[in-house]
Amino acid sequence: MARRSKRLSSRNGGKERGAEPETKELMDVDEQKDQNMEIDAEVAKTNERIATTHCGHVKSIGLLTKGSFKKSEKSRCTECSPAASGRWLCLHPSCIDSITLCGSKNGEQQHATEHYQNDPSHCVMLNTSNMRVFCFICNVEVDKNNNEPPLTNELLNCLTEIRKTEPRNGSSKTKAKAQNPIEIAVELADTKGELLDRSSIQNRPYVKEMEDEFEADFPKGLTGLNNCGNTCYFNAVIQSLSNCPPFSDFFRGKGDLRQFSIREPRAANTMAQLIQNLWSAQRLPSISPISMLKKVAEAHAQFRGTQQQDAQELMRCLLQLLHTELSRPKYEHELNIARSFHRDTKRRRNWTISGSNDRNFDGADSGWSSEGDTPSSSADSRSTKRKKGEKRQQHANKLIGYTSIISDIFDGQLTSTVRCLTCKNTSTTKETFQDLSLPIPSKKQLDKIASEKDEGVSSFATDDSGSLWSWLTWLYTFAPYSFFSSESISLEDCLSVFFTPDKLCGDDMYSCEKCAKLRNGIKTVRISHLPEVLCIHIKRFRHDPSGSTNHKISSRVNFPLCGLDMSPFSDSDESALYDLCSFISHEGGSAESGHYISYARNEIDGNWYEFDDSIVTKLDTAYLMTKEAYVLFYQRRATEECEITKEHVRFALSPENVTLPKSTTHCCISTEWLNKFNTFSCVGPINNYDFLCVHGNLLPSRSAHISSLCTHIHVSLWEFLTNRFGGGPMTRELHHCLVCDQKWKQLQERKKTELEKFKQIEQTMDAWQRDGLEKCLYAHYLPPFMISRNWFSSWINFVHDPLAEPPGTIDNNMILRKNDQNQFFLLPNGNSIPLDRELFLFLKQIYGGGPEVLRSPAAQLSEQELSDLLDQVNSKIAEMKKQLTAEILKQEPVQSSSQSSLST
Repeated sequence: MARRSKRLSSRNGGKERGAEPETKELMDVDEQKDQNMEIDAEVAKTNERIATTHCGHVKSIGLLTKGSFKKSEKSRCTECSPAASGRWLCLHPSCIDSITLCGSKNGEQQHATEHYQNDPSHCVMLNTSNMRVFCFICNVEVDKNNNEPPLTNELLNCLTEIRKTEPRNGSSKTKAKAQNPIEIAVELADTKGELLDRSSIQNRPYVKEMEDEFEADFPKGLTGLNNCGNTCYFNAVIQSLSNCPPFSDFFRGKGDLRQFSIREPRAANTMAQLIQNLWSAQRLPSISPISMLKKVAEAHAQFRGTQQQDAQELMRCLLQLLHTELSRPKYEHELNIARSFHRDTKRRRNWTISGSNDRNFDGADSGWSSEGDTPSSSADSRSTKRKKGEKRQQHANKLIGYTSIISDIFDGQLTSTVRCLTCKNTSTTKETFQDLSLPIPSKKQLDKIASEKDEGVSSFATDDSGSLWSWLTWLYTFAPYSFFSSESISLEDCLSVFFTPDKLCGDDMYSCEKCAKLRNGIKTVRISHLPEVLCIHIKRFRHDPSGSTNHKISSRVNFPLCGLDMSPFSDSDESALYDLCSFISHEGGSAESGHYISYARNEIDGNWYEFDDSIVTKLDTAYLMTKEAYVLFYQRRATEECEITKEHVRFALSPENVTLPKSTTHCCISTEWLNKFNTFSCVGPINNYDFLCVHGNLLPSRSAHISSLCTHIHVSLWEFLTNRFGGGPMTRELHHCLVCDQKWKQLQERKKTELEKFKQIEQTMDAWQRDGLEKCLYAHYLPPFMISRNWFSSWINFVHDPLAEPPGTIDNNMILRKNDQNQFFLLPNGNSIPLDRELFLFLKQIYGGGPEVLRSPAAQLSEQELSDLLDQVNSKIAEMKKQLTAEILKQEPVQSSSQSSLST
């Protein structure tokens, strides 16, 4: 029987293909009932944990009266009596009428904590600024209405009476502040525009059925690719990517990808059509990939023609092309989701280690939150909160980069650390990678590493870094260095050599910033973020200095089919076990010749297949180990807990469980996140900012396709997901954003205006030259002016790409070089392009910056010399325009192409 895909709904589990129809239906009904009860019980249990707190210390609370509360609210800290103290009322019977305390999470005022530490029975306190009850022993905020055991009726009635008679925001001082738009951030209600009709959101399930009656004999995904003339390198890359579930699943389930990108996704749509044909139910023997190959060749000229190309280079260019078309901007406020997710993960891990397994606190707000509810001065906390709000408002829309499904799948991060052996100063840099290029160590290199083993350890002994010492101890003592005792080379050996610390000495000394000199140092490289799909490139080709060919290294490298452990090379707390999805092998003696073949595991039946262009052959796993791997694709393995959670959620999203959305019971969740949830092993926190703006309303750039970008789910399922994955924000209704819509329209209008004015100046200059008025142009008197190619390309991208941000100030300093006589020369490396001064002045008027640079092989003029020269040219141009204007006025009013623009 064919092994079923993990992405199938659990409601299909356990069905026998040969079962009778009636028996089959009865089994389905029984299983559905059992699984319905299971998911309902799980969600109910989760909701109960979220909604109910369990603090038995509330039994020690004394009798609180309105008078004692008013007295404590106006009093200062009993211990230190600061001018603006935190108002925390101890609810112990002996303190409830006399003790008011201050406290803060990081500040000096911590008398609330000290009071509890001196007598643990005084553990329950009331924050008089927000009426929240916090227990120090349970380390949780007590839900006043849902606690076990319940709070006394006297206390609840007192708190209710206080809230009705003295609301926390009822003072005139607070209202005055609320009316000042400078001191506080804009309220979300002021940003809401027109409400989006809920019926415009598609109500569809997200359980992907991939099997049919023929899967046992011939599963999908076994269609070959025709060779279009030395295109085996291209076919091997496509087949390998097609068998990476996170990659292929994104393209299999979508028709037009314009809904996921503002740009025109021509290559991405072609890729989607190609992947869908490879996984079509028609099961064609082979298809032609020529359309996709043409799209890549249009963007990268080296792939034009019929010459053999490198598969790894093609893979990089292809992924970069898809990333460019499918990318969207990522802003500063989206980082808060990832940060909170990692904080919650760390807190849950510490909570599990501590042994407190009686309840889950993730769903409740802590009494020590970061939003002004800490035991601190209420005035200080409001001031701090306001300043933080203003800072967040200022940096919320700061662009930090671009993200896409490609970067979500393949992007990892390396952290390089260089430590000076003289001053012990450490400098750290981070670098994003999409594949790790690993060298194959030679026998001579391995012998050298082995001989320097003791010397290397002794030289590191002067380093006072415990982590570095412990890592080196593992590196030189334990597992991966199997080649010290054997000639066989494994993939783990290549990884160990790649991550071996480098001694920077001799000609490789580095410039220490602290010492301001060249120093000996140690460079270590670690993985700080593991990708979902780890792509490993084995460097099998070496350039031959005597010729133009690339010599191939045919050394055998053993690689694991499953269980590749990356934890020894990573500082990440994430799951680090990887299983092989596919790999590319090269047969031949050099990069310019030979043949590329792809080997991949079919995700439906779990068998391995050889994709040799149009021929697809089933293989035994033992045969795979004889192949020379060139590029390998490993997917991260999901934990057992994650798989169980996915099965529950898939069942809740199955067709029979999807109901019509209601504003009171449903909320919106990102469709992209749900798609990744299907195939990613580590999906990360929910991010609804892919269709929401910073104000929590519709993102203008994606509002046209909102029906495909978000999905309605039940609130209980949302709580179930956020309890495990974190993220947000939660939204029940979708409104157009008044603020962001206006900014979006202004930005698009600015792009259009700048481009039109730039073209208008060009047309005017061309008209003057045609009419013999070239003496009115700077080019008649001066050599061409130069501008930074990178900056000008950024501006071109800005005015043509709806998602692009402004390029910033003009920076021409990067195209200049200073000699020993402090003279500036124009760099001849192609980093600059000529631009008429009229056009440069137009751009400088908008963006500022500079300086102005003349194209000249000699040294650039000084600032004063250039200014004097431009003054002379400006005088000549002004005089010429004056003469031409006078001549035109004397003549009959005959219009020419230059008369209307002469004044410009």
